[in-house]
Amino acid sequence: MPTRKSGVDSKLASLQATVTAHTEEDTRRFNEVAEKLDSIATDVKSLLESRSFQRGAWKMVVYTSTAISTLVGLLIAYVKGH
Repeated sequence: MPTRKSGVDSKLASLQATVTAHTEEDTRRFNEVAEKLDSIATDVKSLLESRSFQRGAWKMVVYTSTAISTLVGLLIAYVKGH
């Protein structure tokens, strides 16, 4: 018949094994996410440094501001007309 102490020891050993397994899995996932973030940071940095991205961003700003100013102008003309 197992003693109470040996039962507690086996439960503690089981708990320790479970916690260790979860900690190892969490560490593996954390390292995986950290690697992905480093890769994304490198890609974003190179994208921002590229001249084509800068030209495209300015072109988008110009088109957006032109569209907004046109809409505001039309709205003012509509309001004055009514």
